[in-house]
Amino acid sequence: MKKVPIKNWKKDRSDLAIEVLKLDESNPRIDTGGKISNINVIKELLEEDVLKLAINISEKGFAASSILMVIEKDNKNYITVDGNRRLLAVQMLEKPKDYKKFLSDTNYQKLEKAANKKQETLKNLFSIIYPSRKEADKEMALLHLSGSSIREWKLLRQYRYFKKRITGEKLTLKDFSDQIHIDIKAVKTGLIVYVLYEIAKTNFPDIKNDKGETIYTDNNFLVDKFRKTIVTAPEAERFFKYHFDEDKLKIIFDNKQLFLKRLKSFLQAIYNIQDISNPLAKAAHSKDDRLNFFRSEETSFLSDKEHKRAKLTEEEMKNRGQESMFSDGDKANSVNKDSNKQVNVQETPGTIANKDWIMDKEYKKYNGADKVKYILKEMKLLDPKKNAHVLMPSLRVLLELALYHKLSQGKHIQTIIDQNKCKIQKENTKRIQKGSVIIEPKKNWSPSFREMLIYVSDEDNNILTDPSARKALDKLIKKEGDFITDLNDFIHNVHSISGKDDPEKYWKEFARPFLNIIEDIK
Repeated sequence: MKKVPIKNWKKDRSDLAIEVLKLDESNPRIDTGGKISNINVIKELLEEDVLKLAINISEKGFAASSILMVIEKDNKNYITVDGNRRLLAVQMLEKPKDYKKFLSDTNYQKLEKAANKKQETLKNLFSIIYPSRKEADKEMALLHLSGSSIREWKLLRQYRYFKKRITGEKLTLKDFSDQIHIDIKAVKTGLIVYVLYEIAKTNFPDIKNDKGETIYTDNNFLVDKFRKTIVTAPEAERFFKYHFDEDKLKIIFDNKQLFLKRLKSFLQAIYNIQDISNPLAKAAHSKDDRLNFFRSEETSFLSDKEHKRAKLTEEEMKNRGQESMFSDGDKANSVNKDSNKQVNVQETPGTIANKDWIMDKEYKKYNGADKVKYILKEMKLLDPKKNAHVLMPSLRVLLELALYHKLSQGKHIQTIIDQNKCKIQKENTKRIQKGSVIIEPKKNWSPSFREMLIYVSDEDNNILTDPSARKALDKLIKKEGDFITDLNDFIHNVHSISGKDDPEKYWKEFARPFLNIIEDIK
């Protein structure tokens, strides 16, 4: 275990009188509801089984190996930064009457009985004095955080500790992760869980479990469900409509009203697993159900209007000239069987963001290579503003594969390869005449994305017979900003960073018209 160097300590180890040992009112591991006082600290600690600990100390004595970690408060007193439960338990045994107002009559009687029967009177407690809270906190992280083999804190306490340390010391996630030797992903997960827990407790304080207790009583169970279901489960962020701001340590809502509605349903569901009709209850308890749930179009949390629509069958939807909310949503004409009138079905706009992102009709319209269709389908499910670093390289790959597939169907790829060989042969003939080194043709050479585009746009190759289509493609290739170069950079240049608006911009201004144009390739 990493130790604070003794030479840096103002003092080292000492038996300190109980009277000079104070509870930590700035304890980052307990929740005082924002009210920092000794009374609030005592109330919070009493919910951590301190009475049970006091009774145990009364019966078995105070373990000699149990050491408090303290820092100086002033010249005479010390703040207990680790060991607050043990200190309070001993203080209660020594002066039980001081704590009567905090306990029920039954619990106070238990405390009195324990105080009267205690095996020893404790006047001093063995303590290690640290030079600063920062140094003490580093040691506590090794003692109590996940992976420790000594005294691991409950999850909520760990996550609260994360947030208070990071905000209090103005640390970055990476700096804090390095200090406590915990993976940065685990730190981020803990922070999100803690913030979600606080949101739930603030907005839904009265939800009860099957025992009639507030659900926040057993916070370890609830925190674990938050972690598995809302934070780390695939698609959970998209379903609950939020994302996490790492700089401000805040939850940013895509739709706050919908988020709170689904969060409330989640809280009610996890304490009612017997209700098998609630798919979110199963999702909260089973990994397989969780994956299936977030990948499905679940109707349990939709508006009343959407509920009614969801109950209609696909056939009824067609009869009414409407589109099933579970289908991909093409703009189409549907014949009403009753009236034989054509009804124009409204097009679903953007799948995630807006009309400038991949639409369902565009995905369904594409009839080229299966691999391209799969990429297109997966891309349209992602929020372009949150997944730019994934979507931009994917977009570049998608376009090249789509064009390559189109050209290979008409044997144009082989023509480009033959043209390249012919070009090298001509160049080598000139080099031989000059006595220069000849060019060695590359084995298994195939054209680049730009080379394929130039080939298609060349009128002599007669690939696009429509002059307007050739002109449009040529304009795209030569457009100011050079989309091709930018797209290549997203793959080949490690320093090229995607902006959050790039996917929509490149899809709207280049990829969408590009895919439409290459449909005309013969």
